[in-house]
Amino acid sequence: MTLDNQHWERISAYLSGDLSQDERNAFESWLQDSDSNRLLFQEARLVWESSRIKLRVKNPATEEELLKLRARIKSQQPAGRIIPLFRNSALLKIAASLTLVTVAAYFYWTLRDTETVIASGDQVLTLYLPDSSRVWLNTNSTLSYTEDFTKENRTVTLKGEAYFQVKRDTAHTFEVVTPATTAVVLGTSFNVNDADSATIVTVAEGKVRFAERDAAREKDVVLTPREQATFHHRKKTMDRSRSRDMKFAAWRRYKNVQYEKEVKNSGLYLATQYTWRKNQINQSVIEGTIRNSASLAVYRDIVLYVTYSQPGGPQKTSRLVIGETVNPGQTIDYRRRLLDIFTETNVLHVKVESAEVETGDHY
Repeated sequence: MTLDNQHWERISAYLSGDLSQDERNAFESWLQDSDSNRLLFQEARLVWESSRIKLRVKNPATEEELLKLRARIKSQQPAGRIIPLFRNSALLKIAASLTLVTVAAYFYWTLRDTETVIASGDQVLTLYLPDSSRVWLNTNSTLSYTEDFTKENRTVTLKGEAYFQVKRDTAHTFEVVTPATTAVVLGTSFNVNDADSATIVTVAEGKVRFAERDAAREKDVVLTPREQATFHHRKKTMDRSRSRDMKFAAWRRYKNVQYEKEVKNSGLYLATQYTWRKNQINQSVIEGTIRNSASLAVYRDIVLYVTYSQPGGPQKTSRLVIGETVNPGQTIDYRRRLLDIFTETNVLHVKVESAEVETGDHY
């Protein structure tokens, strides 16, 4: 497959939004004509959007650099046939106004200015994407996305391993692209491990459509909770199974500064709201909720520190233990009584004093 000047100009006009609606319709019709056309467009779009083949043009205004650009694209493409893009002259007038040098320069400067690249280094990172989706990025991994992330698509590029909690958006799918695969969802939680020989996707919640990158739709595998699929890079085969390892995302708790903070400071992440009243036997009854705002820590045996007093009397204290487990983002209810039957309590305060961290199997 060769990428000649004419096709460069037409694709660049489409990507940069320089086409009328009729011309865009004609272009999209051309994309459906053959797999070769779609592959050509995908390769050009990667140059436009993807950090993996980001251009590093020293002087975009030279013919030498332009030739290097074209050779680079050509080297990544299999042999094939390109069907003529358009048979009318409307788009040619627009395409004729663009030069390959301008296209190359635009690719370089656009990518440089609008791409966000996040590298974890030797620590696990917890981060939020522009759409409020939360991501844990494993050590020695990178995640990147473009400036238009929430405008037209929600696509991220991953090298390494990450766990995603995707904010649901029925108008925009969320796509994780690795060098060999794509995973597409609407709103769910799942783990993607892009290793040297294979890419592994494991689903915690929701559904994930997983496939070899740029493969036909019918080759997709739809995964549901506790299912796992492995795409083998060399063999280009897909294995699907039930995930028996409930600790597939336990790596998020290691070398994670945020998690260490949650373990040592439970009071910062556990909050209680409550009301209290005297019952028929003059006993104080406390009813409330406890919310866990931590990202990973699961708390149990939560100790509530209660202070109370009566008019003119000394302040007294009591500790109440809530034994239930509270997961990240979860709120639980509680109801407890004080041993103050013979007092006229009129002031009462409750706060979270401490909690144990649950270390069992969980996502």
